[in-house]
Amino acid sequence: MTISQFLPTVKCSTCQIHIGMKSLPSHVCPCAEPHRFSQISHYDDNNELTSQINQKFTKKPDLRELIQQRFQARKSPVNPCCRCHHSNASILIAEKRYHTKCFSCFLCHAPLDRDIPSVFEGQIYCNRHYKLAATRLLQCGTCENSIGSLVRPTIALNQYFHPEHLRCFHCHKTVDPITTGLKERKGKIYCQTDYNALFLPKCQSCQRAIEKEAVISIDGKLKGNWHKYCFKCQMCDAAFPNNRFYVYDNAPYCKLDYHKLNHSICHTCSLPIEGGCAEISNNWRFHPACFTCHVRQIGNFNH
Repeated sequence: MTISQFLPTVKCSTCQIHIGMKSLPSHVCPCAEPHRFSQISHYDDNNELTSQINQKFTKKPDLRELIQQRFQARKSPVNPCCRCHHSNASILIAEKRYHTKCFSCFLCHAPLDRDIPSVFEGQIYCNRHYKLAATRLLQCGTCENSIGSLVRPTIALNQYFHPEHLRCFHCHKTVDPITTGLKERKGKIYCQTDYNALFLPKCQSCQRAIEKEAVISIDGKLKGNWHKYCFKCQMCDAAFPNNRFYVYDNAPYCKLDYHKLNHSICHTCSLPIEGGCAEISNNWRFHPACFTCHVRQIGNFNH
């Protein structure tokens, strides 16, 4: 659909031809003198032109029709996959198409070879689950009713469940391995969110659960666990070369920021002080080599 379809058109009062506003100045009326007319002089009645233009501009296109036309113009997917519904599925089994990554058992999602798999009622299965599906021995572990062949059950605790019957032990909401995540612990089922909150260690920096790698202090001076990407200077976000860091208030810092927090910066050279130092009454600290007499002259007086 182009913009020109929404531009107004007017009707010539002499030849009764519909003319676009863009081509109106160059229109040559066959019923009049053979020369070009302007937008105003082409009409005997200027009010007719004004009314036609106002009518075109005040009429707004129907948004619902535009959306419908856009969806109709959209091309339908070619050879769609019956699992992900995306196009260009190359494997054809039992009048259904699959992508290579989607070519898996209907129950356990185990990948299948391209050889002819076991098919039952339009679904493909591995050898193990084909026998269960064909003999209709699939029974829900919650309601103890049989599970139909068109329903993909959720597998947990070595049992099969209707998707709506498997719920989190903590929040009692429906659990799905793809959307909510599914975790097993001591014979109970949890969604991923509750499992992380209840059983996984928390990062001392972001307070989120650590699902994979965690950083801990070998000497025990830094307590708790840390995400690998959170383990950095908590003031300047600098990484720690050679894994050397300083601990202040149970948080890791680089050398400079640690001494700033510890008030152990030399007042003369502004460098960190490690080892012996000199301190005066106003809590200024100095390196021993920097603790020297400073004489400043103002006018004719020495201080």
